[in-house]
Amino acid sequence: MLDILRAIKSGQVNPRNVRPDDRRLCVAHLVGEGLSVSEVAQVLRISVRTVARDRRAINEENAIQPDARLAGLYAGRLAAEAEATIGRIRRVTRDKDTPHAVRIDGEFKCYDVLDRFVQRLQSMGYLPTAAHRIQADLTHNTGDLSSLAELKAELTRLESIDAECRVIESDGIGDAMDDASEGDLPAHAGEHSALRGPAGASVPRAQTRVERERLEEQDIKRRIEEKWRTKKPDVQDL
Repeated sequence: MLDILRAIKSGQVNPRNVRPDDRRLCVAHLVGEGLSVSEVAQVLRISVRTVARDRRAINEENAIQPDARLAGLYAGRLAAEAEATIGRIRRVTRDKDTPHAVRIDGEFKCYDVLDRFVQRLQSMGYLPTAAHRIQADLTHNTGDLSSLAELKAELTRLESIDAECRVIESDGIGDAMDDASEGDLPAHAGEHSALRGPAGASVPRAQTRVERERLEEQDIKRRIEEKWRTKKPDVQDL
């Protein structure tokens, strides 16, 4: 890549004859050196649009995909860089000709690098942090608001659904109560669906358990009174 740059600068190679992959490597190198898009275009003797297109392709190639191991990899790289930085600073401060003020400042920089590294690990979740109070405002974006006609139509639709649900619910409750009424009739009633009153008239089917119990109690009292009248001796016969 460096040979291609030297050849382009010396005029030995025509930039138009350079392969796109090699040209992108040259663009990446020059951008890393701090050159702007126009400066890169001038060095490589290509258009600004070509440089912008190459930079976009380079960014797409270097795109990072979501990976659970990515945080650990960068945390390890950060730890290695922090140790290397501290080592370089202390190597400079160990020189005999280094002033004392520079040595003190170097030690402070080493501490600062380590402190920043610990803070970074805390932000990445590798070290615990103290509890923080979070205070924020919540903004809800509802998007485009519906018109009045649309709101009325939606209200009508919901009301119709509610009415249908009420009808279905009432039918289901009625069927369940009918089944329960037929199953809870007393044994002496046989297969009849109504109880007999004192005068032999039929009593309407009970719709609730409380009413059924009350009718059963009345029927039992009626039977006891009938048996008592049949067995009670007549005073005139004595």
